[in-house]
Amino acid sequence: MNQIAEIVTFTLAVGVEDTDFLASARKTNNLIESQPGFLSRQLSKGSDGRWTDYTLWKDQYSIDAAHKVLMQDKAFLKFIGLIDQATLNMRHEPTLLKAA
Repeated sequence: MNQIAEIVTFTLAVGVEDTDFLASARKTNNLIESQPGFLSRQLSKGSDGRWTDYTLWKDQYSIDAAHKVLMQDKAFLKFIGLIDQATLNMRHEPTLLKAA
């Protein structure tokens, strides 16, 4: 079974500073990392101002279970509240090739 990449792209809400967003993102790491099936997470920002939150999971079941937990957590809700929801795009894709 292939691992599943959750790829979320977005811009920040008006007035949100990068440093504040990163501080909020860091506060979500422990909860995300503790979810069964979590493998890795990377957060990047392109020169166009678009962010990408790339999380690798064991399977789709792990993603679905994690979402139920995350959407009830105050720190996670604060984190997603800093995102311009109109720009948010989430995809789930099976990984086909991985290099160490």
